[in-house]
Amino acid sequence: MHFGILVTLLLSVTQGDPNAGKDAFLIHAAWLFFVIVIILAALHFAIAFPREYRRRKNELSPFSIKEATDKLPMGICFADPDGRMILCNNRMRQLSFALCGHELQIVQDLENALAHPSSTVTVRGDCYILPDQTVWQFRTQAIIVDGNDRWRQMTAHNVTELHLGNVRQERSISSSDRSIKSCKKCTSVWRMTSKRRKA
Repeated sequence: MHFGILVTLLLSVTQGDPNAGKDAFLIHAAWLFFVIVIILAALHFAIAFPREYRRRKNELSPFSIKEATDKLPMGICFADPDGRMILCNNRMRQLSFALCGHELQIVQDLENALAHPSSTVTVRGDCYILPDQTVWQFRTQAIIVDGNDRWRQMTAHNVTELHLGNVRQERSISSSDRSIKSCKKCTSVWRMTSKRRKA
């Protein structure tokens, strides 16, 4: 509506006498009005956009929940009682592509991916070693939503450091076992040698 009034003013203005070198009074008024409207609109947006951004940032919405789960270092997704994935964060989406080559749609997809992972994934116990050498553990648990306990939460935890620590510990124990066996062998040789010297 304001734009219509502005256009009407601009089109209704005519120039004054070109021989006298003066413009009609309304030509300057229309441009001044146009400039004021532009300045007021810019001021309004400069105030309204940050206020709206702060309001949306502080308001809980499906997008804010998705954004919050995407910032988690772990993979997480939720399934309704029928087994359909309702919310799945980016990390779990990446892990599903590494495990089975497609995005998870239902709980059965995750169960199948864990039971029969891609050939590029190594399984050691309940740990899955991905091609990028990160190690993940997956857990599924029932959660209660509105009194219904058939909702599921699936999580994936990065246990790479823990796994590497266990591998180092196993190597150390194996090395210690070899050292102990070597010492036992040396001790038995020493005993036999000392028995021969006495005899």
